[in-house]
Amino acid sequence: MALTPYSGFLSYQDTGNLSSLNTGTLLTTPAASSFNMTEFAGGVAPVLGIFGAIQSGIGTYFSAKSQKDTLEFQSNMAAINARLAENSAQSILQQGERQAGMVSQKYGQEKGKRIVSQGSRGVQGGVGSAAEEIASVELAKETDMLTINANAVRAAWGARTQSVNYANQSLLAGTSAESINPFASAVPSMISSASTVASNWYRYNKLSGLLGGA
Repeated sequence: MALTPYSGFLSYQDTGNLSSLNTGTLLTTPAASSFNMTEFAGGVAPVLGIFGAIQSGIGTYFSAKSQKDTLEFQSNMAAINARLAENSAQSILQQGERQAGMVSQKYGQEKGKRIVSQGSRGVQGGVGSAAEEIASVELAKETDMLTINANAVRAAWGARTQSVNYANQSLLAGTSAESINPFASAVPSMISSASTVASNWYRYNKLSGLLGGA
């Protein structure tokens, strides 16, 4: 019995007999159903895109909120520093007044001593060298008091200038913080991301339709 190919099929022919058996059909197995990755990706991608848009919006919200909180903190700290600087200025002026008072008292005592000394020596007060002596004490007192007051005013001015600078910083940071709305910042980000997802989904569906109709 010989085995010979015939039209792509196998034919069994008996050389010892005129009858032959030809197989005219082949048994085929049904095609296995295939997983369409393209369709799956096309369905999942928009969902992932939506989650991505939501995540982007949440990230933008917390970023804006963090910036707002930081500016508010800076504004509050600057306001505190402004008050401290103003308190320091007032304290400097009060300290200057106390020093001036102590100086005035000291020279007052010195003036009294000089007058008593002049009287004990029989010197007529208010005239001649006696008057000049008392005048010199008064001049020294005024000079010291002017110096104390000038130093106090200068130091207080520096503290108040710093207070004004801190107040301006507080105002600027507070204004910037008020201008930030975390929700308003998050919505455009979500809309932009959702628009991108919709655009990509539309292009995918259009391309799939063109390829499916080809």
